[in-house]
Amino acid sequence: MALTDSQIRALRPRDKLYRVADGKGLTLEITPGGAKLWRYRFRLHGKANMLALGGYPSVSLADARRKRDEAAELVDRGVNPSHHRKTEAANTFKTVAEEYLSAQAKVWTARTLQQRRSLLESDIYPELGNRPINGITPADVLRLLQKIEDRAPVMAHFARQVIGAIFRKAVCTLRAESDPSAPLRGALKPRNIEHHPALPASEIPGFFERLENCASYPTSKAAAGLLWLTTVRTVELLEARWEEFDLEVGLWTIPAKRMKKRRDHVIPLAPQAVEILRTLEPLTRRTGWLFPNRDDFTKPASRGVLWKLWDSVADGFTPHGVRSTFSTWAHDSGFETQHIEAQLNHVDRNETRSSYNRAKYLEQRRKMLEAWADYLDGLKSGAKVVPIRRKTA
Repeated sequence: MALTDSQIRALRPRDKLYRVADGKGLTLEITPGGAKLWRYRFRLHGKANMLALGGYPSVSLADARRKRDEAAELVDRGVNPSHHRKTEAANTFKTVAEEYLSAQAKVWTARTLQQRRSLLESDIYPELGNRPINGITPADVLRLLQKIEDRAPVMAHFARQVIGAIFRKAVCTLRAESDPSAPLRGALKPRNIEHHPALPASEIPGFFERLENCASYPTSKAAAGLLWLTTVRTVELLEARWEEFDLEVGLWTIPAKRMKKRRDHVIPLAPQAVEILRTLEPLTRRTGWLFPNRDDFTKPASRGVLWKLWDSVADGFTPHGVRSTFSTWAHDSGFETQHIEAQLNHVDRNETRSSYNRAKYLEQRRKMLEAWADYLDGLKSGAKVVPIRRKTA
């Protein structure tokens, strides 16, 4: 006779394991420890087999019967349910996504890898992670993206890109027939991309005056000064190590593993930058980091250091806006676009790693950064400074 929930709840453990049948191969196994485990017993190709279906009450009586019926359909087709389960587990969205992350870890920075993983774990895996990847439809992806869009519109566009990349890997490895995110281009609201505005020349003296007078750590002020003089990204500066600098020749070599483009980037240092570094050296060199975390010297300072400082001395102008300010000045001053782009590490996508020159236009960029440093000094001193309107050699 078929089991009932009341009968199952009344079952008590014995000295030895025993089983109670529900029917059509489904049994409930009661262990001496009191666990109640569902088992499906079947014969395939003349051999007896047993499939675990979970424990009661986590798997209810109705769920156990449903799982038994699904397994029985596979047996009728000559498929072993245990083998099918292992195959399905290897072809879930999460399995392919983890393979994708592992492969990209060799190319991405640690920060980029963490961004992708956080997005997957917080928003995508809960919806798609355990599903067979070849069974996910455009409608499934759209529902997920719209859910993200309600909270974070820009993140929804980013999620579509990540999902698309994972499905392309699945297609290439013959685990999916198509990318269901592809038909969804245009399905989300257009992004309102906020570019980091440049700071007008008229406001630069005020920024440095407030920076000089603010009650911040000397190392934070040094970081702000170096950000202006080197035009690097904040994370590239704050995670810098002293071993990357050669102050005698005035060069800073950022290793590929720390760069967004995964290529070494050599930055010429203007005398004003070297002066800041000389002042900073006795304060932090022993930690190895240019800017160590004040609570734990084994780690670099967080990006919040500069953002907090900027909040106190700037209005609507971000640390990343320094690069925009430099770019505007350099173009207005007549420097060659390719020299400016090389300094900002905006690498041509078509340039192969083998042909990339990490010190490209080094001397031209040195002259440009020295002119930039002198320009900033002029503004800070109150001198009337105009673009130099020249072309470098």
